[in-house]
Amino acid sequence: MAPSTLSYVVVTDSGNTIVPLLSHLHRQSAAERIELVVVAPSREAVAASLTAPEDFGRVLVVEADIHDYAHALAQGIRNATATFVFLGETHSFPHPRFVETLLRTFSEGDWSVVAPGIGNGNPGTPWSWSAYLCDYAGWSVALPAGECPAAPLYNAAYRLSLLQSFGGHLERVLERNDTLPRALRAMGARSRFEPAARLAHVNIAEPGTWVDERILTGHLVAAHRTRIWGRGRRLLYLMATPLIAVELFRRVLPGSWRTIQRQQLSPILLAWVLAGMVLRAWGEFLGYLGVPGLAGEQRMLQYELHKLDHAALPPGQRF
Repeated sequence: MAPSTLSYVVVTDSGNTIVPLLSHLHRQSAAERIELVVVAPSREAVAASLTAPEDFGRVLVVEADIHDYAHALAQGIRNATATFVFLGETHSFPHPRFVETLLRTFSEGDWSVVAPGIGNGNPGTPWSWSAYLCDYAGWSVALPAGECPAAPLYNAAYRLSLLQSFGGHLERVLERNDTLPRALRAMGARSRFEPAARLAHVNIAEPGTWVDERILTGHLVAAHRTRIWGRGRRLLYLMATPLIAVELFRRVLPGSWRTIQRQQLSPILLAWVLAGMVLRAWGEFLGYLGVPGLAGEQRMLQYELHKLDHAALPPGQRF
């Protein structure tokens, strides 16, 4: 393939699940520079939805067990062949010049990672706004471009060679924690935030599901950490649970406040964000305590793949 291309990796359970995303990828100004890598249980599960493959530089279906999301994503990365790779999601929708802007940003500097400007794709409820700010306030489209300390784990573009250099440890660094950003910083990798590469992220907007997802996020982070942490460190984090919520809120406060001002939202939304971080810290507490996740990985997988089902979209709205 041409040297300046991008592998767009997405994990799905069926073709229907990624139809909205595919429509956005077909409309990309640089669609011919995309290597579309679809990770699915089987080729048959997605074949009918992969129409007009000639729009892209290449279309590749990777068969994998998607119940382990990190493993499925790693399989997509290992089979990718482009210079850069974007870790996409079924509920994140790129604007038409998204891929073109990512590739241009990589060409303009010695960047290992490019984080796009992420916007709220379903801004109709405080539940959606708070979920969006809890997860992506640090990469809000309201923030200025520039070098950043880290990119989000998903919805970010990486040099493919950098991710593939993790070899057999790739699954571990792709789990839901801060292992990958820490590893990249240790390697001296530089990250760039580029809000001109715009992405609309759809968020959970149902109260009960919102609470469950916030707690699950923390619980899964803790569960992954405790696999490699000793008892002493687990005990320390158990005792520090209230401080964890404060620290998590502190990290997203600048981006949250700027977004609230730019979007002319009520400052009361900050209370919702704080509540979200308290729930995540509670989830971490349960994880460090060793409380079973009650099939948390599989519930989170369903949220990841089918977030549009929980987005409280107005009648008739489509992506």
